[in-house]
Amino acid sequence: MASPDQLAQGSCFNCRRQKQRCDRLLPRCSRCASKRITCDYKATPSSQPSIFSPGTQVEPVELVHLRDSCSFDLSPLAERYLVWAACASDSDRDDESSHSQPTLSSLIQDIFTAGGVDLRTTIETYFSIAHNWLPILDKEQLYFDTSHLLGRPDYQNDVLALLLLCIYIFIQPPCQHPNHSVKTALYRTASRMFFLLQLSSHGSDIGLLQSGLLLVTYGLGHGLSKDAYGTLSVCTSLAQQLSPAESKLDECSQDKGPRPEITKLDLCWSGIILLDSTITLSHFEPRIPQFVGLNRRFVGLSIGEAEEEDLYGDDLSRKFLARAQVALRIGKILDAVVSSDPMQREEAETDLHKLVSSLISRTQGKSFPLCETVAMALSALAILYSLQNPKISAYSSPETRSAVQCVHNMIFDTFHTEGEILRSRGWSNTSRPCFLGICCLQGAAIRVDRLYVDGLTSEHLEELRCTLEAFSTRWKLGESFTQALNNRRDSVK
Repeated sequence: MASPDQLAQGSCFNCRRQKQRCDRLLPRCSRCASKRITCDYKATPSSQPSIFSPGTQVEPVELVHLRDSCSFDLSPLAERYLVWAACASDSDRDDESSHSQPTLSSLIQDIFTAGGVDLRTTIETYFSIAHNWLPILDKEQLYFDTSHLLGRPDYQNDVLALLLLCIYIFIQPPCQHPNHSVKTALYRTASRMFFLLQLSSHGSDIGLLQSGLLLVTYGLGHGLSKDAYGTLSVCTSLAQQLSPAESKLDECSQDKGPRPEITKLDLCWSGIILLDSTITLSHFEPRIPQFVGLNRRFVGLSIGEAEEEDLYGDDLSRKFLARAQVALRIGKILDAVVSSDPMQREEAETDLHKLVSSLISRTQGKSFPLCETVAMALSALAILYSLQNPKISAYSSPETRSAVQCVHNMIFDTFHTEGEILRSRGWSNTSRPCFLGICCLQGAAIRVDRLYVDGLTSEHLEELRCTLEAFSTRWKLGESFTQALNNRRDSVK
């Protein structure tokens, strides 16, 4: 039994608030110690001494793991708090018992505080490295909403808080420490919160869909393809729920009036289409990879109309939609490539060659500029030739060797141009390099390497390795591509 001088004079704040017996041990009572929460014998309900939101009751060190080599990660306690708060996000906040627990919004703000995160810098970084090829967020609106969230303690917005957390996760480069995985506790927990919130009334919030697309891109970029595929499937379902009925879309499609204004949902649908195509076309297994299962007619009607010239215009949103429509066309072609009908397969091959010709004709003989459409078309050609010709050797027909060599030259001409840009400029650039295009191009290069019996020449192999090495400093997917190259060499030894 503790001596009287080891006991506090009265019960601690938490035990008083919960109307529970307190053993008054110093410096923390047993109940607070077991729950790993702050124990305060002096606080009153009206003067709770905490830099955190009401109900959190934890120290900063208990929320995050601060690491010297990279950004912070969540503690197990923070993971539990966040998942519980996501489960309770739909509950009635007027219920008196709910005020003793932190909301998801307040918890995420507390985690940012503990991790020393500057949200304005976080938003700026996202727009500097990703907005050009993933323009799904409105910068000014995001600043306004964030200032509203931070400026009013009584304002709670769980979806916005999760979106800010996903932006922070997205912009973090991979840690080079061998024991630090890209599948951090922060990423895993954010994914769980996304899945939980989409089952709640928050499922109708476009911000939740935007959060999911950022998680998909993070998973894709760091080689977490199964995670990315699963999250993208949920995003597709969310987008379908937010879209008008198909009958209404049929009526809209017949309207030949002025071009409609592009909506946030249009941009999210375009993001879904392009991410789906990138996951598929960056895949380098011999068989044709599977798309997430888009209803292409429904999706085509759901996004606003874009014209071919929009691909080369200055309107970022319309350019994004135009790229998505090209990706839809490539998806339809690849569906037909594996058809049992020989006529459909022949028509699909013809359509694909026409598409590639129309895209590269805009280069006017110069080095191929990389954008999603060019890279996706080249990757689709590599898939087509992989299905038609398991191996290319000196015994293959001259026509076959010439066709494959043509695709090979286009891929590595593009690689040479983009590799130089990537090595000289890095990733923090408002317009280059294009992440989605590079992923597709690398998948195409791996397929071409496997097409040849002897693989790529040493010169092209070295160039590919250098580009992958530079890519891996920002996105761990590059290591998966490098491993595929190494496995190919090991298998032929």
